[in-house]
Amino acid sequence: MIGKKVRNPGHSTTLRVRVQRLADYIDCPERGVPMDRAGDAHDAHDARSGRVERLADDAQRPEAGPTREKCIHAGARGFLATDRAARKVEMLGLAQVSAHSKDPIGHYVLSWQQGEQPTPAQVEEAVDLLLDEMELTGHQVFYGLHVDTDNVHLHVMVNRVHPTSRQVVQSNRGFDLEAVHRAVARIEHAQGWRREARGRYRMHADGALRREPYPEPQDGRPHRSGPHPPVRAGGAKSAERIAAEASAPWIRSAARWADAAQAPEPAESSEASDGVEPHAARNRYDAGKRNAARAVRERQQEERTRLNAAQRAQRSALVASEAGPAAPHAHDLRGFVAIVYDRRVDYRRAESASGWPSFVDRGREIVVRADRDPDAVRAALHLATQKWGRFRVEGDAAYQALCVRLAAEHGFPLGHPEPQAALQQARGPTARPSA
Repeated sequence: MIGKKVRNPGHSTTLRVRVQRLADYIDCPERGVPMDRAGDAHDAHDARSGRVERLADDAQRPEAGPTREKCIHAGARGFLATDRAARKVEMLGLAQVSAHSKDPIGHYVLSWQQGEQPTPAQVEEAVDLLLDEMELTGHQVFYGLHVDTDNVHLHVMVNRVHPTSRQVVQSNRGFDLEAVHRAVARIEHAQGWRREARGRYRMHADGALRREPYPEPQDGRPHRSGPHPPVRAGGAKSAERIAAEASAPWIRSAARWADAAQAPEPAESSEASDGVEPHAARNRYDAGKRNAARAVRERQQEERTRLNAAQRAQRSALVASEAGPAAPHAHDLRGFVAIVYDRRVDYRRAESASGWPSFVDRGREIVVRADRDPDAVRAALHLATQKWGRFRVEGDAAYQALCVRLAAEHGFPLGHPEPQAALQQARGPTARPSA
């Protein structure tokens, strides 16, 4: 038993013309009407009307063939109307509610093997299983069992627009043909039909539905969907053939587009004939480059981690040494607390950190607020020495005199010539600057 989806390509013909010719071909196959020729242009309303009308006619209209009847069993579900014409109008009206789907009508075919023919009860059960697997139970559906070929087959026409929510249902997240294959396996198991040799799914004894691998051909050759590219001189396969053979297994096993887009890592080929395989050599070269680059990145990361740890240890030791219990020296800044405000730094007494700053570092200058406090002026001169080396002081005579005395005591360099005489006099002929 097989299941398939009758697609609506719509390349060069309008939807209405294509569906009409397809319906005519299905309704009267002896005419052999082509299904893909271009026709006259019609509006979207007529196109959707024609698709609903023709598919419903194809599924349920009994026609007298040369030797036997075409449709031997028909049915419909999900309608409020009771007659066939009103049901088609009802399906068309619900299909037109969808603004995001131009064609919410799905057309599927279930075909039995030669010599098999289901009873009406089995047809109803097959429709139940198909709709359940496609998550379309309760939707509007027409179906008809046809016997115009050597294989009895069931046409199912379903409206994917939900009759209550008015939303278009995507069966199996868009992989509706995969859901059809699962439904075929369930129908085969429930009704005892023969399974196709290359059936995609199988219902096992434990009730689990599992995907089956394709059977290997008798001659041991791999599966081929078409002619492979020729083997190049020297026995090397072309890149197209390697890609086709490597990607076929995971493409067959993908159940969603996201799974199909994530290709596994290519395995190195073990085939070689009459010389070195160029593609295998190229793959080994690329793999070596990737491994070397990965090793360099890991080594650099280890070096960065080790350097960061050493720097953290040095900072911790420095902070611990500065935070010791020793009393602050008169010429350093440990008696003051630095508070950063955007582009300036305020230095306040450690014992009164919430009070007014003693001096402020503005980047290019240091403003001393407590200009009569020897400790604050000494700390400001020490900071200026660390920042610039040589500097000059500005202020009234008392402030400059205090700076000269502190510079003479602690060896702070004053860069302007005005207080140099007073500085030399304060230091004396044998005075040496202290650290």
